[in-house]
Amino acid sequence: MDAPAARGASLLATAYHQRKQLEALPPDLIPETLLEAYAIQDRLVEIWGGQSVGWKLSCTSEVAQQTLKFDEPCRGRVMAGKLDQSPVKLQSDKYFMRLIEPEFGFRLGKDLPPSGAPFDVDAVTDAVDAMIPLIEIVDTAYQDWTCVGVLSLIADNMLSGGLILGEPVIDWRQKDLASHEVTLAINGKIVTRGSGGNVLEHPVNALHWLANDLPSTGMGLRAGDVIATGLSTGLAYADAGDVAVADFGEFGQVTVAFEDA
Repeated sequence: MDAPAARGASLLATAYHQRKQLEALPPDLIPETLLEAYAIQDRLVEIWGGQSVGWKLSCTSEVAQQTLKFDEPCRGRVMAGKLDQSPVKLQSDKYFMRLIEPEFGFRLGKDLPPSGAPFDVDAVTDAVDAMIPLIEIVDTAYQDWTCVGVLSLIADNMLSGGLILGEPVIDWRQKDLASHEVTLAINGKIVTRGSGGNVLEHPVNALHWLANDLPSTGMGLRAGDVIATGLSTGLAYADAGDVAVADFGEFGQVTVAFEDA
């Protein structure tokens, strides 16, 4: 086992377990490459145990890239127990922070194994069982996620706090996701809006990136996986007691309420 990766993952896991955030990883454990960052992420997932049920993508929009000062996509795992169906009430103290991201998600109906890479866009699109509008709750073990650098965030499972799923849409291929508008309201007031075109010009492009990135590490996508493709709007935070509603128009709404502790 990679000792630095295991030590870094242990510190992050302890922060979540003890509900005490870190200022940063110790200097000797801060990853300097993507390979080192994902090694810590892999160890963290191993410590948590349980099953990975999908992936969340980040830095697929200009807003995210500018915020994190990183101009290529990156990924984290979605763990079993981190998926909820809209509408849902969640305890606010389950999270260090509650950054709300309306996203276009996909559920796979077919495997995309590493042996089949590289995949073209048609093959990736054909593997999709449904498009799922969703809210990602972004959370982190760091006190200030904007200051530690994207490699440390990747190590922290790329801020993956959980997904709130809307109703699956089967006939999404007939729709123009790039121009499809999304709004996010907090307590009934719209705070940000965007469209699918903010996600690498089309959400499928983000899924295509993931399908061809995972094989470089010997992994692939599996039937049943849920993939959140990244931020489609601007950034918005929810406080304890707030109700967040992402409105995807004809695709429905996704609602999460954060109950006071």
